[in-house]
Amino acid sequence: MDRQYSDAYNNLGVIYYLQKKQGKAIKQYLKAIQFRQDSASYYSNLGAAYFSKKEFEKAVTAYNQAVQLDPDIFERTSHTGVTAQMSSPEDRAHYDYVVAKLYAKLGQTDRSLQYLRRAMEEGFKNIEDVYKDAEFAQLRKDPRFTQLMAARPPAITD
Repeated sequence: MDRQYSDAYNNLGVIYYLQKKQGKAIKQYLKAIQFRQDSASYYSNLGAAYFSKKEFEKAVTAYNQAVQLDPDIFERTSHTGVTAQMSSPEDRAHYDYVVAKLYAKLGQTDRSLQYLRRAMEEGFKNIEDVYKDAEFAQLRKDPRFTQLMAARPPAITD
């Protein structure tokens, strides 16, 4: 298989994504991934498309693969990537919570806390889930987690 085709499929996926044709975008991202399973950007794009369709479990799976390939994937923008388009502050808050979980699972405490704070500031309604979700088990032992949860940063509203 010629790996150069992967960028073409990914780029076509980005076009569909920007046109809000998530189903078509997902198909193109999956084709790109068939050619290159080592591209964090492709998995991140796939996650963004699933997230936009509110297929959160599939989004988490794709985002997890992206973070496994490149732990810094959410810290910068890529020329081959898209950002999940959020239709509401609740969606943004949920996205930040999902990313916090991914970083917690990887043991990246600072980044997990950063995204957890963002989720709270965006008004994530189910913040108490941090006490149930297994991914946060180690994080719950960190004094900074305790401080963050005690402080409960208020939701920032427009």
